[in-house]
Amino acid sequence: MADLKNIALVVEAVQVLDRIEKEYPVTHRMDIARLGFAYAVREGVSPNSDLGKGSREGGANYGSAGFDPGGKMADMVAVFFADDPLVSEPNRVIENLANAGLILLGRHLDEGKIGSISDLVPNASRVEHLQ
Repeated sequence: MADLKNIALVVEAVQVLDRIEKEYPVTHRMDIARLGFAYAVREGVSPNSDLGKGSREGGANYGSAGFDPGGKMADMVAVFFADDPLVSEPNRVIENLANAGLILLGRHLDEGKIGSISDLVPNASRVEHLQ
C-alpha cells in the first residue's frame, strides 16, 4: 500500500479540534491536529487503534508534507512503532494517531482527566529540574 499524500481528520476529531481552537489560544488549527498525534503517542495508542475511526465526510484534510514538513513526526513513528507493520507508511500512522489522539483528548477533557491544554506541558520548575 502506498503511503498517504493527505492527512485526513474525521469529523469526530475535527469537533475536538474546533473545541480546543475556541477554548484555548492556539493560533493554527494544524498545530492542534499535531497535538492530537503527540497526545496519542504519549498515551500509548496503537497506530492500528479503532479509536480514530469515524466519518470522513465533513472532516478536514491537510497535505502530509505540510503537516510534517521536517519529517520529525515520521521519525517518531519509526522510533516508537518500529515493530508495527504500518511503520513503512508513516503518514498513515500519523493520520491514525492524530485522529485517535484528538478524540481521546476530547474524552479526557470531558472526564476532567485534563483540566486544560496547559496540563499537558511540564511547568517551568519541572523543566528546569530536567536540564
